[in-house]
Amino acid sequence: MNTHAPQSKRRDHTCLLYKNAGELKKYLLPFLKEGLDNGEHCLFVCSEDSVDNWSLEMQAFGIDVVRHLGDGSLVFATGEQWRQSPFDSLTKARELWQHIDQQLSKFPAVRIAGDAGWAMLNPPISADRLCHWEATADLIYEDSPVKTICMYDLNRHPPSDIRAALRTHSRAVVDGVTHRNHYYEAEEILEREPDFNASEADGDLIENMLAALRTASEPDTR
Repeated sequence: MNTHAPQSKRRDHTCLLYKNAGELKKYLLPFLKEGLDNGEHCLFVCSEDSVDNWSLEMQAFGIDVVRHLGDGSLVFATGEQWRQSPFDSLTKARELWQHIDQQLSKFPAVRIAGDAGWAMLNPPISADRLCHWEATADLIYEDSPVKTICMYDLNRHPPSDIRAALRTHSRAVVDGVTHRNHYYEAEEILEREPDFNASEADGDLIENMLAALRTASEPDTR
């Protein structure tokens, strides 16, 4: 694994690794509110049964959900809507870029908050395919006014998914702290596909990776 990959190109692609709803809301709600207050477009991908709850949480946090839904600055997409079957990274990348390009014609920037639980919908996609998708998405965000948070529940996602996330995001949030991620290697994954996509892992490996981020990685305060 390349633990010191260069990060010369600007991408704002963050994986949020969380263990409970409190951690998730503490990071996500300010992210969305800041974007909407700045006049940006926000796309929120979440489970179908959580849309109403998130709407209430956002309203309580001071976000005028009805107004933003009405003017198109806020869009909810369920995991089922986001997910394709069979899933293909390149097809999804074209679809995502079309959405971003369309919104940038109306808004100065785009924010995307995506619950990665869509990857576990039946049939779940493999960690290798998830890894390839996240690396492909990372390329889409290169030097563009797009900020993205991909949310991974440490209690639900298998270790292989978490390793895929750590390999494909230049920043990682662990225990609510944002770190520059020295496990990031998205460009190399695409350059060497499919030989470099494998993200096998067990719980011990993930704990060691997270511990290393906590102690060795410089916090990113951007």
